[in-house]
Parts: sequence; C-alpha cells; structure tokens
Amino acid sequence: MKIARTLFVATLALSLPATAAAESTIVTLGSAPVRGPMLGAAASDGSAPAKRAVFSAPSSMNPTKLYHMSRSDDPAARLFVASAIRRNSRAEMVHAARVLINDPDVRVRRVLMEALSQKDAKRWLPLLVQGTADADAEVRLSAARGVVQHGPESYLAPMKSLLDDADPNVRRVALDSLMVAGGPGLSELLAIETGARPSSPQLLAEVDETLHRYAADHGEELVAALDFTKVERANLQRVANLMADCGPVGTSMLLAEMDGGLSQRAFYARRALATYPNAAVVPINNRLMEVQLKGTRSALITPFLEVLAAAGDPRAIPSLERLATSRRPYLQAEALLVLGRIDDTRAVEILIGALADPDVDVRGAAATGLGEQRAEAAIKPLIRLVARGDAITVKAIKALGQIGDARAALVLERQLESTNPTVRRYACEALENIGHRSARKSLSNKLDDPDAMVRYTASRALGSME
Repeated sequence: MKIARTLFVATLALSLPATAAAESTIVTLGSAPVRGPMLGAAASDGSAPAKRAVFSAPSSMNPTKLYHMSRSDDPAARLFVASAIRRNSRAEMVHAARVLINDPDVRVRRVLMEALSQKDAKRWLPLLVQGTADADAEVRLSAARGVVQHGPESYLAPMKSLLDDADPNVRRVALDSLMVAGGPGLSELLAIETGARPSSPQLLAEVDETLHRYAADHGEELVAALDFTKVERANLQRVANLMADCGPVGTSMLLAEMDGGLSQRAFYARRALATYPNAAVVPINNRLMEVQLKGTRSALITPFLEVLAAAGDPRAIPSLERLATSRRPYLQAEALLVLGRIDDTRAVEILIGALADPDVDVRGAAATGLGEQRAEAAIKPLIRLVARGDAITVKAIKALGQIGDARAALVLERQLESTNPTVRRYACEALENIGHRSARKSLSNKLDDPDAMVRYTASRALGSME
C-alpha cells in the first residue's frame, strides 16, 4: 500500500521538473516520508502500474491528513488532495476543498472543480458557486456544470451572473440551464430578448438562438411570457420572429396583430410569419375563404398573400383560387403570383385558365406564374399569346424561356423581327435559355441590330451555344 501511495504522488508530479521534485519533501504517508529522490525517480517512470496507482490510493486516506496536505507548499501534494476529493465523499473533505478552491495553481483548482462538479451533496454547493467566479474559464465551466445539478432553486442566481461571462462555453451552460428552469430563468432570457435588460450584441444573439432552439417544445410557455404590445420598436422584429417560431400559439397571436390592420406591429408580424410560414398556412387559408371580398380593402388582404407566397404550400390553393377568380384585378394578379410559387398541378391549371382573363395585369401575372412553375403544360397557350402579339407578349416570351422547351423556338425566332426592341431582346434571352442550335442563324442576324441591348443579348446567346 505504501508503494502504491508513493507511486500516486509521484505520478501526479509528472508535470513538474524532476529537479524541482528532487529538492523537496512532498508528504508523509503513514510513517514514511516521500522525499525528493523518491519523487524524482518516480517522476521519470511513466509505466502503466504507476498510472494505475493514481486511482487506487486517495480515497482510502484519512481526511485529516489530506487536509494538512492541502496546505502544503508543493503543488504536487495539493494536486494529490484535489484528486482524492473526487473519490472521497466524506463530509470532512470539505475542509480540504475550502483550502484548495483558492489555490494559486490553476491546475489544482481545475482538478478540484472537476471533482466537485460530480458531487450532488448540498455541502459542496457553496464551493461550486464560489468556483463560478474563478479567474480561469475551465474552472468556471466545471463549476457551472456542477451547480446546475443541484436544481433551479440553487443555480438561478449564479447562472444569471454567468450570462455575462467572457467564455462562450460558460455562457452556453448558463443559457441552457435558465431556459430549462422556466419561470424566473425564462424571464431573465426574455428580458434580454425584448431589450428590457441591457446586454452585449453577442449575448443578445446567443439568447435569441437559445430561445429559438427551445421554441418547438416550449412554445406555449414562451408566448405566454411575452407581451408583444409592450416591446420597443427596435426589438419588435426579433420578438415577432421568435413568436412565429413557437408554432400555432405564436402564429395565432401574430395573425391577430395582422387582423388589426396596418399597424407597426402588424408589419413586423407579417415579416415574421413570412420567415416562419408553415404554421400560418391553414389559418390564413381559412381567413381568406371567409373574408368578404366586396368592400374589403386589398391592402388588408395582400399581407396574408405574402406569407402564403413564402410558404409555397398547396394547402393554400382553395383561397388563392377564390381570389384569382374574384373579378378584382389587383387581388387576382397577386393571388396568381402566389400560385406560381406552389408546385401543384391544380395551381398550374388555375394559372393557364387566367391567361384568357380580359384584364392585362391578370394575364401578365398568370404568364409570370407559369414561368416560375416551368410548366410545360402552358407552352401552347403561351405560344398563342406571343403569336397574336398580346399586350403581355414580353412576359409570355420570358415564361417560354424559363420553361426552356424547344417547341417554342420557332415563334421566338419570329419575334426577333419585332419592331419593339424590348420584344427582340427578350426573345434573344429566351432562345439563349432554350439553347436550341437551330436559332443560331436568326441570332447572328441580330448582331447588327440597331439597338445596342439587342446586339449584346444576341452575342451572349450565341456564345452560350458554342
């Protein structure tokens, strides 16, 4: 046993120079002193038995002896005691820990705090709390992890202080623990999120990221603790985004703000739901199915369309079809543009049908939507619009170019002879997108076009075909 204990002390001293170890007495174990020469010899021995001995001796030592060792001038002896505390949970070990927590050697404090962080008895809590104020970040991190094990009633105060810690890992422990604690802990984070508690930009970003990570599971609690009506303007968008990420309960509150009209909060609510739109699709679809279109200002409806456009969700098609056939051209056009963002055959059918609408803006929106869809089913009706020189010819040409089907090449080549330079330019671009080599001759003739933009576009199209 004496040999094992000697090897333990010697192994802890491996990080010390052998010359320093040889000049001092480390400690007396039992009745035999471990003196410098013994330590110097052991310090040069990296054998497995010596390393195994590190974990075999400390827990069996007398707490009184360990306490006296904690006051040794030799850091190896103090390291020995710090490691012993890990395996020895007797109440008397607190006295040695109280000495070592202020040790000048950071290695000792690190080993000690790592040991304390694994103990759940309340007698160690004051030392862990003290460790959260240590000058060393690694010590503070171990202390923070240890304090959290003792429950919210014990860790709220120190964790709030650690929110301003210089080390991001320490702050992360504090943020997560306060979030999980709920109640006062959550209130502290929301005070930072809403600007009620001053903080650095870095901490504000970390708090926002933490709240968003927990939003899916704690959405109701978060929204219940937020009062959107009392948030300052500078923080409205950030708070609105958080509410939108909280699922149906947050979405409902933001939609209520949008229902209220064109207020500042409604503006930020709309932008937030456009960023996190999924939970808003069905409620908005239901609203638009029920709203009285006659007499309702378009400005009160289009914000909801912006959210649906961001979602691109087929669940919105019923209300969009209603608007697209409402005989209110502005709303029709806006609804058709949204349908162009939804990858669904019914959306394409509605868009193709709108190409025959008497209103030019409605037809133009339908052509734009079909181009966004890359809808091959729309090639023939779009070709007919271009061939007859419809007022939306340019938009129809652009849509054909986006679809990129060679069946449109012939009608597009004919548009190169249009008297309108804008039509000629868009025809060059569409042919470039289609990439059909049969159009090279027609494009070559446009290299002498009187319009500089047409010449440039034709040259670029030819270059892409080489």
